[in-house]
Amino acid sequence: MARTTGTLSPVVVPAERRGHESRDRLQKRGLIQRTFPGRAADAGHPAASRRHIAHGPSAEAVTPTAARLAVGIRPHGAGCACTVQGLQNGNTNRLQLSGRAKSRRIPEPVLAISILASTAGRVPRASFITRHRKRQMVGKTLLKRMAATVGADTYRRLLPYAILKTGFGEIASVPTFETREQLWDYGLDTVANRKVTFVEFGVHEGYSIGYFARRHPNPDSEFIGLDSFEGLPEDWGPAPKGTFSTNGAVPTIGDARVSFIKGWFQDTWEELAARLRDHDLGSLIVHYDADLYTSTLYTLSKIDSLGIGYLAIFDEFTGQELLALDDYCNSHCASVSFLGKTLLDGFPLQVLCRIEPRRRAVR
Repeated sequence: MARTTGTLSPVVVPAERRGHESRDRLQKRGLIQRTFPGRAADAGHPAASRRHIAHGPSAEAVTPTAARLAVGIRPHGAGCACTVQGLQNGNTNRLQLSGRAKSRRIPEPVLAISILASTAGRVPRASFITRHRKRQMVGKTLLKRMAATVGADTYRRLLPYAILKTGFGEIASVPTFETREQLWDYGLDTVANRKVTFVEFGVHEGYSIGYFARRHPNPDSEFIGLDSFEGLPEDWGPAPKGTFSTNGAVPTIGDARVSFIKGWFQDTWEELAARLRDHDLGSLIVHYDADLYTSTLYTLSKIDSLGIGYLAIFDEFTGQELLALDDYCNSHCASVSFLGKTLLDGFPLQVLCRIEPRRRAVR
């Protein structure tokens, strides 16, 4: 065996393998060795028109003027032992790329798959992106295309289920009740017979506010219901705008402690706030039954301004109310601890929890 210093012998590596197999796998298949004794065989193999220096899983194509290399190569099937003796600029660890001013660091040991001698013209630069990086790019592209195909409405309907698992996973471990009335009773039991201020956003025909008033007989307690009584202000899933309308009729509850504020929440909040601020509220319970993300987020934010912790009940939790609670907690740095739930098809429907705002008012 003689060292090759003139015409170089290419190692024939199939195109489908080159750049697509890891360094370890190429070594195991006998295509690359880490030793560089500088021995070669069959030096008379015809020269070709390109030079390729490969390291790692990718290859770099360079012009003939980029470097002067003396290399020993064995043909395919007999292993590949090679050595880079030097570069024209005297730095054995750097390689000038395609006549560009920048250079690329070649990791040691340099793994040469093939170096082909030629005076051919410029050769396009090969990609250095690894297979892992390519997979990431393909995955992101597919996700973006899927998101664009699915549509915003479908995405919003699916998002609560993902947040339920990752953000509110503790719900799975709290007690489960058969009916919403059992859940309500459990919430009332936590305040015993102390004074309660009960606020309900979304009254409809007044069933729930009437139930709480009957189950809590403390004469100092107060029950306030807010609703436009004109139905939903926007579509809610399959329910169109105007659903749950009572044609403006306010429910009649035979209890003097129960009162109603008629109108949209943004128009009636100041009236409610005047009744809540600087008053002895006792234990505050808020029933969120507005169904919509926008209405629920608005009322959560307004109640937060009171600066007191309270019991909260959500009537249609796994849906837009869940999204509103998640965004509220993130934007206001509030904390929530879950106390109980009912289930529908295995997912929380009504939920009882305690909400603590970040800033508490001094009373």
